[in-house]
Amino acid sequence: MLRRAAILSIIAALGATSAARARPERPEASPSLSEAPLSLSIEAAMELAVARTEGVAAARAIARRASAQVRSARSGYLPQISGTASYERTLASEFEGLFEPEPGTMGPMDMGFEELPFGRENAWRVGLTLSQEIWSFGRTGSRVAQARAAEQQAEIAVSSAAAAAALAAARAYYDALLADELVDIAEATLAQADETLRTTRLGFEQGRIAEFDVLRAQVARDNVRSVVTQRRSERDLALIRLRRAAGLPLSRTIRLTSPLEDAGLRAAQRRLSADALDLRAGADRATSPRRHRIAADDVRRAEAAAAARAPVRQADAELRASDAALRAARAERWPRLDLTSSYGLVNYPVDPFPEGEWRTNWTVGIVLSVPIFSGHAISADIEAAEAGVAEARARRSEVARAAAVEVLSVDEQVAVALATWRQNARTVVQATRAFEIAELQYREGISTLLDLVDARLLLDQARANRARAARDLHVARLRRQLLPHLPIEEGVTAGAPAPAEAPVEREPDIERGGASPAAGSVQPAGAQLEAPGAPGTGALR
Repeated sequence: MLRRAAILSIIAALGATSAARARPERPEASPSLSEAPLSLSIEAAMELAVARTEGVAAARAIARRASAQVRSARSGYLPQISGTASYERTLASEFEGLFEPEPGTMGPMDMGFEELPFGRENAWRVGLTLSQEIWSFGRTGSRVAQARAAEQQAEIAVSSAAAAAALAAARAYYDALLADELVDIAEATLAQADETLRTTRLGFEQGRIAEFDVLRAQVARDNVRSVVTQRRSERDLALIRLRRAAGLPLSRTIRLTSPLEDAGLRAAQRRLSADALDLRAGADRATSPRRHRIAADDVRRAEAAAAARAPVRQADAELRASDAALRAARAERWPRLDLTSSYGLVNYPVDPFPEGEWRTNWTVGIVLSVPIFSGHAISADIEAAEAGVAEARARRSEVARAAAVEVLSVDEQVAVALATWRQNARTVVQATRAFEIAELQYREGISTLLDLVDARLLLDQARANRARAARDLHVARLRRQLLPHLPIEEGVTAGAPAPAEAPVEREPDIERGGASPAAGSVQPAGAQLEAPGAPGTGALR
C-alpha cells in the first residue's frame, strides 16, 4: 500500500505550478517497441500522470490566467500614464482671412499676433496624460478581492486535477496488475488441465478410465485455452489504458514493479491461513463490515473532514468572490475622486516639419464623478450581484453536504473492501486445500473427474475474487487518502446517492463452459475491467 507521505508529496509537488507555468513541456518522441521495457511503479505512474495529463495542464493554464487577472485588478491602485503624439494638417479653417488688415489700418500681424495658433496649417503635438485614483469607495479593493478569490479557486483546481489524475493512473495500474494476475490464474489452470488430461489418457490406456472421461478432460482443457486468450487480451487493453493515464506513448513497453498484494496483505493472508482451515463452528467468525446506523460522532467527523476538501474550499472562494462583486456593484452608487494631469508640447511650423520653439501646455486637476441617473443599470447590477451571492451560498451548502456524504461513503467502501478481501483470502486457502484433496482422490480412483473439475473451478474463482478484492482494497484506500484533494463524484450532489460501482459479471465455468459462480465465492463490486480501445503489446513483471 502506498505510504501517506508519498501520496502527499506527489500532490504537493504537483501543486507547485510556478516552474511549470513558465516552461512548456516538449513532446516526447515515441520510442520503438524494441526499446528496453520501462520499469514502472505505482508511485511513478501517479507522478507521470500528474506531470503529463492534459487536465492538469489545463488547470495550470487557468491558474496562470487567474494570477494575471489579480495583477490587472491591482493596477487600479497605481497611476495610469499614457503618451500621445500627433500631426494635423489644416485644409480649411474658420480663422482664414480673419487677420488680414483693412486698407490704411494696422493689421494683427503688425501687432505681433503672427505667433498665435489660429488658422495655422501645420500643428505638431506631443503629450503625457496621468490619472491617479484618490477615492473610489472600495471599487478597486472589491475587484482585487474578487480576482484573488478566483485565483484561489484556480489554485485549488490544480491540486484537484492532480489528485484526480493520480487516482486515475492508480486505478489503471491496479487494473493492469489485476489483468496480469488473471492471466497467471488462467495459465495455471491450463497447466492443471493439461496435467489432468495427461493423467486421464494414461488411465484410459491402462483400462481404468472410460473414453467419456478423456473427452470431457480434453473439452475442459480446450475451454481453458480460450479463457487464457481472453485474459491476455484484457491485459493488453489494461496496459493501453495505463499508458494513456500515465501520459506514456501507446507503443511504450512497460514492466509493472509494484505487486497487487503488498507486504501488508501478504502478512494478513498468513494470519488468516490458520483460521481458514479450522473447520470448527467458531472459525467462521464475522468478517463483514459493521452493520449499524451511522453514529452522530461519525457524522460530525465527516462534516469536519468535508470542510477541508477541495470542492468545499472552492465553494468558499466562490462565495468570497460573489461578496466582492456585490461590494463593487454597490460602490457604483457613490462618487469617485481622481487626480488628473496633462503635459503637452505643441509646434506650429510654416512647413510640414517641426521647427522653432515648442510651446508647453501643462494642467493638473481633480475630477469628481457623481452618478445621478444610470437608467437603473446600477440597481440592476446590485440585484444581480445579490442573486449571485445567494446562489454561491446555496451551492456551498450543497457541496459541503455532498462532501460529508462522500466521506462517509468512502469510509464504508474501505471497510467493505477490507472485509471482502479477508473473506476471499480465507476462501482461497480452503479452496486450495479442497483441490489438493480432490486431486489426490482422483488419482487414487476414489472420486470422479467431475469432482476434480468442480474443485479446480472453485479454486480458480476464489483466486480471481481475491485478486479483484485486493485491487478494490488498494483503490479504496488510495481514494480515501486523496479524498481531500479530489472533486466530488457526479451524482453525489443535489441529494443524489453516491454512484454504485458496476457489478462484476460472473466468472465463466472454464471447465464446462457454464456461467454459474462457485458456491460461497464473493465477487466485489467495481472489479470488472473496462476494455475499450484496440489491443496493444506490453511486458509485465
